[in-house]
Amino acid sequence: MESLAIVVLILFSIAFFAGPLAILLSAKKLTQRLESKGGGGFKFINLLRKLTLVILVILALTTGFQFLTISGLPLIPRATGLFAIVTSYIALRREFFPQTFIVGSLLRKLRKDN
Repeated sequence: MESLAIVVLILFSIAFFAGPLAILLSAKKLTQRLESKGGGGFKFINLLRKLTLVILVILALTTGFQFLTISGLPLIPRATGLFAIVTSYIALRREFFPQTFIVGSLLRKLRKDN
């Protein structure tokens, strides 16, 4: 029973912390500082940061979808899974698609219709 508790603790930790850590890795100050510096060392660190971000996002999405799709789970694991999915989505958007404004374009379309 202890090993099952450890596995559950690891899954909850991944779901709860991987997304926010990925958001921290995609912070504007960090990315601007690493991209403004020249040299191979900073490029390697930036590549390592992006690789770590992608791994964290994959882990958060995997555990989040598991928590959402397993039937019979209570509300807290499902909410944790949703939290993991949303935070990993935010991290992906901030890092790889910063110029995509979905909500803004939808609001502009709503304003034009009225």
